[in-house]
Amino acid sequence: MRGSGTQLPLEETLFDGVEPDCPVRWPLTGKLDMVSIVPTDEQIQEFVGRDWADMLAVCTLADPAGLMHRLGPEWDQVPNRERTVYWELPIMIDVGTTSYADTRTRCQFVEDQVDARYIIKVGDMQTFQRDWWFNFKFPAAFPNQVTFAGEFHARYHVQHADKRLNESLVYLPLFMHFGIKGLTGPKLEMKKQAMMEQWQLLFLSGTVMWLRRVFVNDLGRLEDIPALLGHVKKNFPVLNHIGWAYYHCNFIWGDKKATRVGDTRRLNFMWQYSLLMYGLTNKNTYKKGCLQNWLLLEDCEDNVKEVVDKRRTYTETGRPCSGGDMDHLRERVSLICLGNDNCLIF
Repeated sequence: MRGSGTQLPLEETLFDGVEPDCPVRWPLTGKLDMVSIVPTDEQIQEFVGRDWADMLAVCTLADPAGLMHRLGPEWDQVPNRERTVYWELPIMIDVGTTSYADTRTRCQFVEDQVDARYIIKVGDMQTFQRDWWFNFKFPAAFPNQVTFAGEFHARYHVQHADKRLNESLVYLPLFMHFGIKGLTGPKLEMKKQAMMEQWQLLFLSGTVMWLRRVFVNDLGRLEDIPALLGHVKKNFPVLNHIGWAYYHCNFIWGDKKATRVGDTRRLNFMWQYSLLMYGLTNKNTYKKGCLQNWLLLEDCEDNVKEVVDKRRTYTETGRPCSGGDMDHLRERVSLICLGNDNCLIF
């Protein structure tokens, strides 16, 4: 990593004498076929099918609220997980994420504040895409900085895509039945997405309980949902509801599970499958973001890949299965009052 405004050539090593192999631009190696981002049927069944099997193991008749509980320590995939230690950079004033001039200011600010040779950053989609295109358009400006897109904002946009796709047939009837207000409409409201996630998982739990009772004498059917969908294909309401539970809401739970347990392979797959979700709902910014972030995740040199894999999530406590998305670390808002009329929002 690099900082203090010092310009160091890319030939210098990153870690332990390992030379970065980046003929395109750091950290890209130029070896990835971008077509590989489109998930195959086999990949979908591998990851979504595993999410479903894990979900069935957690959401049982004995514990129908299992999806709302913290996963047990045996699920954790981060060896020797410890509490994440971090420190704050000074607050920047009058700098946004919508212009290249502000991007240059932000990158220079990081360079001046961080005494490191190479700098890896994580941000929301707006920050990520502006940084990505800045590095592409001006490769000589900050050649040793790279920004990745964080999973927090991506996960909540997947939830929004799910709601857009299934609102009329799944969510609106359930919202009306339970008298739920404030979650309808096409607009994404990030401040309500935690509430939306809770209802999504509750609806998924209820669907699993219903299926367990329908197939009480043939629970094996629940382990192979694609085959079950073929069995009920002439019953359109049932077909649609089971398809939503398996291919959409189950995927949302799998995203959350992967974050909590630190499953890097599953988080990478999230960007592949999310491309399909965003494509169906015209989330063009996030469609492009999937392609750009996938390129970084799959084509970056080994040193960066190791850092991203081992530091994919953070934890405030160090407890097993307590992982959080990196771009969520600074997303939280608190109110500090300085008097009756003066308040600062951080």
